[in-house]
Amino acid sequence: MRTERIKIYLVVVGSILFNWLFWNEKMGINTAIYDLFLLAFLFYLYPDARHSSTVRWLLAGHLICLAMIIVHNTLLSKFGFWIT
Repeated sequence: MRTERIKIYLVVVGSILFNWLFWNEKMGINTAIYDLFLLAFLFYLYPDARHSSTVRWLLAGHLICLAMIIVHNTLLSKFGFWIT
């Protein structure tokens, strides 16, 4: 029950913070900040996931897509980020 409250709290606080800080901004550094916030709390809530090779490969692909948004900011990089 406590974990469910933490999840709901993090989603609400993270969404409000993201909308408040980055309203009408282009994707880039703001996406990286929000994404790192989400990844940190996902690994906090699911600590066993860090040891899975599948999660590591998906995380590597996700971080590459995030880097491509920062560098290129194209539709393809945004789509790849959204998919991962």
